[in-house]
Amino acid sequence: MFIIRNFLVMTGLLNLKEMVSRTNRLEHDDVLKMKRALGALNLYEIPESYGLTEYSDDAMFAGLEQFQKQNGLQVDGLTRPDGETAKAMDQALSRRGVTAKRLAAPLKPPRTGPIPVEMDHQTVASNRRWVDSLMDKTEFGHMPEFLAEAWNKHDEGKVEVVDLIGQMARRDEKHAAKLKGAFLDLIPNEDILAVNDLYIRRKRLEDTRLAARSRFRSPKSR
Repeated sequence: MFIIRNFLVMTGLLNLKEMVSRTNRLEHDDVLKMKRALGALNLYEIPESYGLTEYSDDAMFAGLEQFQKQNGLQVDGLTRPDGETAKAMDQALSRRGVTAKRLAAPLKPPRTGPIPVEMDHQTVASNRRWVDSLMDKTEFGHMPEFLAEAWNKHDEGKVEVVDLIGQMARRDEKHAAKLKGAFLDLIPNEDILAVNDLYIRRKRLEDTRLAARSRFRSPKSR
């Protein structure tokens, strides 16, 4: 019976190991999952001062209590692995397309410097061909999943992702925003600021290059 019960508990999205409460000793993995889950539900904002951590904070419990209030649950800031709050949160997360893998992703160490935004010409050209194939489509198929996988692999993949979205934005901002939104739904909340920062830096680099090419190609003034 113990094995069956724990199997049932571990088939949700949160998959908490222990009870989450202000007075309980908390598992680090449970804290990360809870913060990410609440963030996906717009009930937790990662603090700028210290970022996402494995340690509970007042904002996490405030978000948890707000979720309980919104869903007609007992407002006690407490979540058991197989309790009503966890079940309701699983349902809410599922409706938003949040996966268990996203919630359980390991905490990434902070970077010591910015990711370089330069790319080779072949990769830029490859992204251009992808954009060509996506411009007349109303749905993107598995492209958001491919972008999320590339983002999670290495720094070069991160730059490729923002370049592809940027190339699309130069042709159709609304289409690009739709693809970007679908991609952001698949990555950890703590990466969203990094996506936006990298996107802006890559765009600035391309804008500078385009302006330089324009000046080079324009006829000299007499």
